Amino acid sequence: NPHPPVPAVPLQPPSPPPPSPSPNPSPPLPPKPLGYNYRFQHPCTNAYLSASFTTLVNFDSSCVAATIPTEMGYLTRLETLDFGGAASGLVGNIPSDLGRLSALTELSFNRASRLMGSIPTELGKLTMLSSLWFSLASGLTGSLPTEIGQLTELVSLLLSRATGLTDSVPSELGLLTNLQRLDFAFASNIRGSVPSELGLLAALTLLNFYRASGFSGSIPTQLGYLTSLKSLSFEKASRFSGSIPSELGRLNSLSVLHFDSAAGLTGTIPSELGALTKLTSLTFRLATRLRGRIPSELGHLTSLTTLSFEDANGLDGELPIQIMQLAALTYCTNVQGVNQCVPPPPPPPLPPSPCPPPNPPPLLPPGPPTVIYTLRHPCTGAMLSSVSTTSVGFDWLCPFMTTIPTELGTLTALTSLSLWGSSNLLKGSIPTELGNLTSLQWMNFARASGLNGSIPTELGRLTALTHLDFGDTIGLTGSIPTELGYLTALTWLNFVGSDDLSGGIPPELYNLHALQPSPPLFPIGPPPYPPDWTQPSSDPSNQNPLNESFELHV
Repeated sequence: NPHPPVPAVPLQPPSPPPPSPSPNPSPPLPPKPLGYNYRFQHPCTNAYLSASFTTLVNFDSSCVAATIPTEMGYLTRLETLDFGGAASGLVGNIPSDLGRLSALTELSFNRASRLMGSIPTELGKLTMLSSLWFSLASGLTGSLPTEIGQLTELVSLLLSRATGLTDSVPSELGLLTNLQRLDFAFASNIRGSVPSELGLLAALTLLNFYRASGFSGSIPTQLGYLTSLKSLSFEKASRFSGSIPSELGRLNSLSVLHFDSAAGLTGTIPSELGALTKLTSLTFRLATRLRGRIPSELGHLTSLTTLSFEDANGLDGELPIQIMQLAALTYCTNVQGVNQCVPPPPPPPLPPSPCPPPNPPPLLPPGPPTVIYTLRHPCTGAMLSSVSTTSVGFDWLCPFMTTIPTELGTLTALTSLSLWGSSNLLKGSIPTELGNLTSLQWMNFARASGLNGSIPTELGRLTALTHLDFGDTIGLTGSIPTELGYLTALTWLNFVGSDDLSGGIPPELYNLHALQPSPPLFPIGPPPYPPDWTQPSSDPSNQNPLNESFELHV
């Protein structure tokens, strides 16, 4: 047997954290006016909100320098509250009265970057909450309240780019036994070590420390209990120290494991990682303090497509033959950055056919005359034609537009289609009929956060496309279609902020050689860069990846 066995590793169970203290009681709201159905006006839209009937409230781009009213605490039937659409239009503090919304299941402060102050401890009373998001809420300060540990129904807790939060992660997060997503990416001011109590989060599928450079100390061995985990990234979290725990070899559901630029990690690569048979991406690029040989046990990883040791200069340079023979590998680099994948042998040529070639098909009779399709622009009322209209845009004059018209697929002369301007008003899925626009060169869905569903595979027919943008389309789900690999004319491809897409970057996209030579950016850390792409700038003054120059953004 060419592969040595992968040894088992005993685990020490994490101790359960102490129960969270009860939040301080909220101060009383002002008395309600007389009447059984108290209502008040939305501070941005002036629509009336009713304490008896309102179940969903959004704050959108109509908010300008608005504050969150304390009267929101009256909406005791409210289930969904989203401040993310207002982006920087909201100012002031988060009122503690939100802790009265006992029916709330979804609460989002995503992109509310001008909110300030601390996160109220009263949010710990929202025991029905399943989603709590603070991504890009960079004005919030202070620590994450320990009372968050009382939200035992919580499934998703997102803190990525919440750069104002400080102090350490409370151990009480270990009480969130239903949690599936925990994201600290770019939360660079959260300090201290990772609590070992996170090993109690048995339902966790994503744990992300990408560029969370404030974390320090060793990686807890108790993370080996997270057997549902699919994605784990320590990429560019440079202050982690100590060795890579061999207990991570127990994460038998893991498909992505990244240590790129985790320059504080020392020791050897554990051979136990060879037990992670579902792993598709494993990277150690620029992990410069790792030492020793590259384990041949990694040859057990039969699902692996991406493997990189580039510039991990402390490792022995060559890949073991057991790794180079993995059939699924499409990209694997040694310490010198040389791709050492062994391609499968080409299939043998077909023998010549003994049959004579068939007769050519008869000529088709002349077809019917060309059909000209017309439709009116749903916002401006302008007439659009399938033979003369070459550019269509949707802007802020589209207050009534809810879905992308499927009839756009008849405008086969289109070369430019931009839905960016009305992005916050778009709902529903991307029509598959857009795959008929074979003359299209420019397609932009950036910030269309109301869209849902998957990216249609039919977009792979648009071989004239040079620009395709899905930036911040946070409602899109599913995997990135491999059919986009047919778009060989692309010079710009953007997925930054499309956080609900899954499955990583298809290898077919690395064949898009027209993309400008800059490195891709991934939400939980990139797979290794293809050898003919230039490396990212090492200038320490450029710490914000959104200011770097790149063309394939993910």
